[in-house]
Amino acid sequence: MPASRFDRMAPWAGIAFVVLSLTGAAMMLWKIPDPEDSDAGIMSYYGDSGSHVVQIIGDYLWTLAAVAFLWFVVHLWTRLRRAEGEPGNLSTLGSRVPWCS
Repeated sequence: MPASRFDRMAPWAGIAFVVLSLTGAAMMLWKIPDPEDSDAGIMSYYGDSGSHVVQIIGDYLWTLAAVAFLWFVVHLWTRLRRAEGEPGNLSTLGSRVPWCS
């Protein structure tokens, strides 16, 4: 059975997860004031709307990274399950361990 376009793109979702999560983390930590800064420095940070826009974009990138990670993990589980065959005990190990449920 030929692989669908989504199946062929799933490994790239793992790479996209890494890139998006690192970029999003860098943007969310953009220009955060040091706790030792003066009160005026901290107030100017909260008054500057530009740094908040960058942080909001970082939040959206983290959301996209979560979607890419979920896509990659579901594809990986499917491939492991298909390679293992029935009953698929190793690929579903997490759901069969008592302390994981």
